[in-house]
Amino acid sequence: MTEPGFRPHGMRNVEAVYKTVLLGTYGVVTVISGLTVVGFAMKHEQTSGSLVACGLAVLYVLAMRILALQNRHQAVAYFLVAFYMLLAGGLVWTWGINTPLGLLIFSVVIVLAGIVLTARHALLTAVVAGSLLIGIQALTVLGWHTPDMSWTGKESSYGDAVAYCVIFGLRSFPGCITAKWNARSCRPNKQKLPCRYKKPHSDKRLNSAPTSYTECS
Repeated sequence: MTEPGFRPHGMRNVEAVYKTVLLGTYGVVTVISGLTVVGFAMKHEQTSGSLVACGLAVLYVLAMRILALQNRHQAVAYFLVAFYMLLAGGLVWTWGINTPLGLLIFSVVIVLAGIVLTARHALLTAVVAGSLLIGIQALTVLGWHTPDMSWTGKESSYGDAVAYCVIFGLRSFPGCITAKWNARSCRPNKQKLPCRYKKPHSDKRLNSAPTSYTECS
């Protein structure tokens, strides 16, 4: 993982997180796909749509695997962030914006984007997550979409969406501040160092005079 998209600072930690998340994604998709196939074979209800979703997820993960084998790690990082963003968006779309698992995955995606990409990507991910929550809430209020919120016993509101957006923003800002501080601390020192150079006398009549030395800074 030596592409320009990855920060040189803490590269080993970035690689560890990247590889762990990637392997975990492979495992999760494999297990869920296997369970879905078993459920479809046992003719359980509502498995057809899940089977299609799992098939798309498998193709998505295979694409990430191919990119990883080609050492296109920056592209894989974008794919990872987009994958979990889509997963969280699907959860809140199905069960409402108050879904704890969907909100948790959104928070993890923001942190993940800040680690495997940049702090600016973490802020952008937080903006996208908040926009999705507000958009889904707007569609729910207008009656264009009806998520299954029977599990919570109450309807969501714009206040909930705004509160989650604030939380996402607070989660992304520390990374931006830290990145800016690191960028300032890593700037090369442009202060001129003391040096010695030869300064010949300007008087032509003193060509034979010895050369003097002057300090510069």
